Amino acid sequence: MLVDIGSQPIFALTPECLFCPSVGMYDQSYSSSAQFNTSQMYFGDLSLGGIRGTETVTFGGLLQDVNTPIVFINQMSTDFRPRMVGGHLGLFVSQLNQSRRAQSVLVRLDEQGQLLNPVWGMRLGGKNPQVTIGALDPNDYEGDINWVPAVGDQPVISVDALKGYQGNVIPANYPLNATIDSSSGKNIYLPELDVFMMNTSYVGPQEIINIYPPDNKTFGVLCNGTKFPTVDFSVEINGVDYPVTQPDLIRKPNFFTSANGFCNVGIMESSLGEYVLGITFLRSVYLAYRFPTGSCPGYWGFATPKGVDLPTPTNRKPKATPTDASTCLAFTRPSSTPTPTIKSENGGFTGEKYAVLDDPTMRR
Repeated sequence: MLVDIGSQPIFALTPECLFCPSVGMYDQSYSSSAQFNTSQMYFGDLSLGGIRGTETVTFGGLLQDVNTPIVFINQMSTDFRPRMVGGHLGLFVSQLNQSRRAQSVLVRLDEQGQLLNPVWGMRLGGKNPQVTIGALDPNDYEGDINWVPAVGDQPVISVDALKGYQGNVIPANYPLNATIDSSSGKNIYLPELDVFMMNTSYVGPQEIINIYPPDNKTFGVLCNGTKFPTVDFSVEINGVDYPVTQPDLIRKPNFFTSANGFCNVGIMESSLGEYVLGITFLRSVYLAYRFPTGSCPGYWGFATPKGVDLPTPTNRKPKATPTDASTCLAFTRPSSTPTPTIKSENGGFTGEKYAVLDDPTMRR
């Protein structure tokens, strides 16, 4: 499933959806607990739509919610992005919208007393990425977690500075608000890309930069195949620098998307004029989310992930600590690691090998 940190719904792709990816589809005909609510308005439109209903949702057999609100997707346009596989799991919790809170599987599990803490943690980089729900796994991160309040009722944080080559601060009106996005935002998005890519003080001493037409919103740097170029980029949050890993920032040459001899850079210009920290950034941090409950607001937490090759940041100490940290950010540690009763399984692979681009040595 697509794990979305910026929204709340749960979707399941059904066989009735002709243009949905077929891998991991949910066939409700095999379920005795699925219920359809045909009296409610159809969800979505021709680009993405489905029938509202409920189903039992379980996480590894350890957490289980009965009658979880869910959308059974039966319509997806071929142009719809992202092309989610299996479905969509929303992990964001609204503080103000009570209707959405009531539909959140996280809120429902917490109110049933199934969660040890109202929190989840995510490590996308390194080997065996994972998400923990109800507790934070100290094996996933190093040092302390840097907690910052959510800006508004959105997956938005305040950023102190964006930095490029040798830590030079990219010009902007700081502090700025940036959206964190794990679904549609693969890259890091800036309102004006020229400020970064056309100035060696930020993009670094690149030999050649290739700007891709027609909109000039993406670019690549020269790479000769033997030595990858370096492009520095880091995000300062609450006084702490979080550098982005080079393998995530600089993509290997691709026949379909990059010019010959160039490596694309995972920094693009936003078509909406926004700052967005997508997967390129999230793979370089450990991300935690304390979702809002009672008098405690939502908080986003950042730390250095374990198992990820990152340069050592020069500043590691947060400049501020939330005033309600002792009550809202003091979490109970689990006494043991629970063993899932339902094991995850790889799917979608036939085991067959085939040639790619007429090159028999390129096998999958």
